[in-house]
Amino acid sequence: MPDKKLTDRNDPHRYRTNSDFILRKISGEAVLVPTGDSVFGNSMISVNETFTYLWELFSEPVTIPEALAKAKEDYEDPSGEMEAQILQFIAECVHYGMILKEEE
Repeated sequence: MPDKKLTDRNDPHRYRTNSDFILRKISGEAVLVPTGDSVFGNSMISVNETFTYLWELFSEPVTIPEALAKAKEDYEDPSGEMEAQILQFIAECVHYGMILKEEE
């Protein structure tokens, strides 16, 4: 399994959500539903608004620099922590097979 270390912010590869995971709203709550063979089995994963935003951002192939630029355009970052948190999100999602790196 890949290392969960922070992803390189300058990585030129495109990343996209794994189609084996479907984001759904159930009773007003966002959940991620694994449909394929994953470490999450057949459970539903409750996710927050930030996860939902990032998941939707990666629904089409996007590079990390593009994703960071879009998030900075859409949200303020007074603490200066947003980039590191997004990189951690990407690293963890790649680690668990929720986001995939596009092959060239």
